[in-house]
Amino acid sequence: MTNEMFLDYMGIRLDGNKAAGKTISVNWELPDTKEKYLITLENSVLMYKKVNSFSQKSEVSLTLSRESLNNILTKKTTLDNEIQSGKAKLTGDTAKFNEYMKMFDTFTADFNIVTP
Repeated sequence: MTNEMFLDYMGIRLDGNKAAGKTISVNWELPDTKEKYLITLENSVLMYKKVNSFSQKSEVSLTLSRESLNNILTKKTTLDNEIQSGKAKLTGDTAKFNEYMKMFDTFTADFNIVTP
């Protein structure tokens, strides 16, 4: 899954009702792939764009390797564990970031597409 596909997936998982009236901007850096993204939440919509430099107006900055992201996605670890081990770094308004992370739905991928 590319980084853009992951961010699209996050947009799909966003619960519009939980995000209503909320705004946040997050600087996201993957040093091993040399990619940076600005992720914004506004009007219950998650948007992102690839950037060369971070926005100074962002409330939060997250730095983690693609390997750490993969381990989080496959549930081998958590973001909190990666931060505690020094493999990820979160700076800025962590309370707002934690609120942001609670706006995402989880759903099972093994549902029936067609039922008899």
